[in-house]
Amino acid sequence: MEATNVYWERCAHYFQSLGCVVSVVNPAQIKYFARSALCRGKTDAMDAELIARYGVVVHPGRWTPPSTALSDLKQLTREPRASHAEAGL
Repeated sequence: MEATNVYWERCAHYFQSLGCVVSVVNPAQIKYFARSALCRGKTDAMDAELIARYGVVVHPGRWTPPSTALSDLKQLTREPRASHAEAGL
């Protein structure tokens, strides 16, 4: 899967907890892979197929979840932003 903002994290944790092999890649890698394959369209279905093809061809490394301490630290750095957004700052 692509590491797009924070949206990938829950999905990665979920599938990893089920015992699936999860790989998380930079979206730029998928973008340039698409260019090399001369893919021009941009739909969810095309993106999903492209990411699957990328996995078959490139064999990206296996993702492992961060330590609990690192996850907690990431959450702490996100909370102030959420608090400011709710306050209209």
